[in-house]
Amino acid sequence: MKAAVLDKFGPSSVMEVRDMPKPEINVDQVLVEVVAAGVNPIDWKIREGWMSDRFGSEFPMILGFDASGTVAEVGANVSGFQPGDRVFARSNVGPGGCYAEYAAVNADTVAARPEALNDNEAAAMPLAALTALNGLRDVGRLQPGQRVLINGAVGGVGVYPSVAELTFPAVTA
Repeated sequence: MKAAVLDKFGPSSVMEVRDMPKPEINVDQVLVEVVAAGVNPIDWKIREGWMSDRFGSEFPMILGFDASGTVAEVGANVSGFQPGDRVFARSNVGPGGCYAEYAAVNADTVAARPEALNDNEAAAMPLAALTALNGLRDVGRLQPGQRVLINGAVGGVGVYPSVAELTFPAVTA
């Protein structure tokens, strides 16, 4: 499979597209055939080496936390997904692995892609939208019916609180 790969930390010029082995999944993972991958600020921070304490420095490294595509394979313990399902995911596997034709992601980070979104739109959402959701729900402890003013709501994270009810109606826990 083709992937955007790092063999060392540095500027964008250290990343190259080349053939890599297709990932093998474990019993709790889903193999996604990636159609689109999201790009987030954390990706360049990892690429530059700023996040090596958290994400390690084992090379070759494939970045990318957000993906949209089609389920290619499911692990033995995975239910709710089958090959051919259209999904999007926020990888929590190492530095992500979504800048590739296939990504192995933990099943609990995968969701059915909403019909209203195309793959590009879906791949742009998970990390930023979940950051907003976790900030408001888990840190801010907002409850249904409460309101909050978000001053300067711009950028990837800032735009999601205003559309969270429309975009993520099933995410209420």
